[in-house]
Amino acid sequence: MGTLKSAIDELANAVTRVPEALPKADTTPATLGIDPAEKTATTTQELRDFTLPKSLKDWLTPSLGSLGFSIETTKVERRFSPERSYDVIKNGAGSRVILHLSKNIITDASNWEAVGGAIQALQFRDLILLVVSERVERMAVGYTVLAVPLWAEDFKVTWTFVPWGDLEELRSLGDSGVASLPSVLKLEPLMAEAQQLQVGEIRPEDLGLLAGILSSLTQFTDEGGRGRRVLVSEAGLGEVVPDLDYTGAARSVAFSLLNALSRQRRLQNHPDDEVLGLFLCHVLTIGELKPDDATKIRRILTTYKLAPTHSF
Repeated sequence: MGTLKSAIDELANAVTRVPEALPKADTTPATLGIDPAEKTATTTQELRDFTLPKSLKDWLTPSLGSLGFSIETTKVERRFSPERSYDVIKNGAGSRVILHLSKNIITDASNWEAVGGAIQALQFRDLILLVVSERVERMAVGYTVLAVPLWAEDFKVTWTFVPWGDLEELRSLGDSGVASLPSVLKLEPLMAEAQQLQVGEIRPEDLGLLAGILSSLTQFTDEGGRGRRVLVSEAGLGEVVPDLDYTGAARSVAFSLLNALSRQRRLQNHPDDEVLGLFLCHVLTIGELKPDDATKIRRILTTYKLAPTHSF
């Protein structure tokens, strides 16, 4: 490992080395006035928050939502380790981790060891890791030729750097740019897998996600069984699950309700829509629903084709 570190450091510094043969060359260190300890502290801080810049996330969230994906922030807390956060692109078939690294980190290959430590701390293994950096088109060559192959071997991580300019170009293209996102972000396999999912057969983890959203609504938590029954009636489904017990813990009742709705036959007056889809479309009209939760519901509606005749 020591030999590899020396090789990377040598490569990272090669482009800044001043030839001794040049007379009157300015040999002033590029880091004049920066305490090495301060630089280390800055690097450590930048390797805690990997979430996407707001401008990028604001565009990606609805764009990917139209393709059946959502973006969710994950926070990781481990004993004796700082809290770290990053974003995950998800659909019904799986997910892709996407990290944002600062320009200072990604263009200076001497930071490779700190980045590798973060990958290890986050316990990333056997996955495709998407990496972006605001206004950066290429990462330092030391990452490409030495660090990335090492991580592929040690962590089984497929590191995929996405140039910022590619994303800006796609954004400028409107709908045609959105259509190209799966190729750029390596999402095509997940889309193909999602298309193979049987309509109406929702994964338990997605039912659990929906239960968490539903059980957080005031009508579901503060008004007891009566409020929950009214919510179902307002969706036009009051007679669909008449025997369901609406009393009990909010999350437990929410899961039971969603599971029951997912098993119902389509209604005669809605022959192309799943019963659960009709209910979720109604939930989307509730004013207190958080924007992020609405995006997750839309992703599930799209992934499982629950309400193809509805616009949401």
